[in-house]
Amino acid sequence: MTIKEYHENVAKQLALLKRVKTETITAEKYLEPIRQLIGSWSGIQTALVNGQDVSVEVKQIGIVISDLATESGKEKRPRLKLIGKLRNLKNLLYPLTLRKELSLSGSGLVVFHDNQEFALYTYLKNQITVGKTHVLILDGYVSEGTLNILYGLPRDIIIKILTKSSDATFATAWKKFNKEYKKAEIRKNSNVHDRLVVVDDRSFMSGPSLKDAGNKPTLLCHFDKSDSQKAQDFFELFWKKGKKIS
Repeated sequence: MTIKEYHENVAKQLALLKRVKTETITAEKYLEPIRQLIGSWSGIQTALVNGQDVSVEVKQIGIVISDLATESGKEKRPRLKLIGKLRNLKNLLYPLTLRKELSLSGSGLVVFHDNQEFALYTYLKNQITVGKTHVLILDGYVSEGTLNILYGLPRDIIIKILTKSSDATFATAWKKFNKEYKKAEIRKNSNVHDRLVVVDDRSFMSGPSLKDAGNKPTLLCHFDKSDSQKAQDFFELFWKKGKKIS
């Protein structure tokens, strides 16, 4: 079973439980598929971590799987609690279905549709917080939400944000963020238009600003390593002309 098939099975069981009218779940036709999901996670996990840095995501999913096992094993199984666990599991799995498909090493397009705000936020955070040496953000409009996506990176990493405008929430949030991330710097350049993210030797472009992630359908375009170097050179060209913001 692939991660995508596993995600689809979780979504199917979630949809089934939503249609049930009782407050507690006792029928085996609902419980057995959930047990199968719990039992098959180990194999999915092994395949997922092979060659990919997904330890944080796997840990989060493992916690939900454990909680789901606890709830489904009780004598009285509240339907709403099971629905909540399955929904959390579905949301955590979805970005990994895209990540597994993309393989993070080459180029490709990823599309997010309406009502996938949490999935896109999680996907972006997973893409960015794996950074080890530097993260470069080129985005015309930034807010506290931009910093929320970056939070979780190593404290000694180099972070450069190049923008032309920020909202009212940003200044206060930036001061707090900069206390923890001493190597973070922001500059302003009125010519900034594209939305580009560089993470070490990888990069991608985003349709909307990071602060608006998930508010509307979004297309992300990932570049291979060769084009990622060109993207970084493009960023540095604008960065040198930017004015530092304290």
